[in-house]
Amino acid sequence: MSSNRDDVDLARVLAEAVAPALTEVFRPGEVQSVSLAWENPVSLPDGRTSEPTELNVNVICNGSQHRSQIWQLGVAELDLAATRQQLANEFAGFVAESEWGWGQQR
Repeated sequence: MSSNRDDVDLARVLAEAVAPALTEVFRPGEVQSVSLAWENPVSLPDGRTSEPTELNVNVICNGSQHRSQIWQLGVAELDLAATRQQLANEFAGFVAESEWGWGQQR
């Protein structure tokens, strides 16, 4: 999709990667909050701080918080299909390790 932060369409990321992964893993009523955010600026050699370098999704489910990295600047081009699968795997692991979904395979 993109290798430049300014070209990332957050609505498309949400529709094509995040929402399908959430729907695949979580049951109705489990998700209380979902947000996409640019996070984690880095210190530059001249002492300034960069713009945030990571696109993350933050999810709150049954009172438990989970964060998954969607993309990081300079690592690779954003691939929404691969991101959707990565998020589904991470969300399933989050459920299995959570207090409310302990041991469930989704």
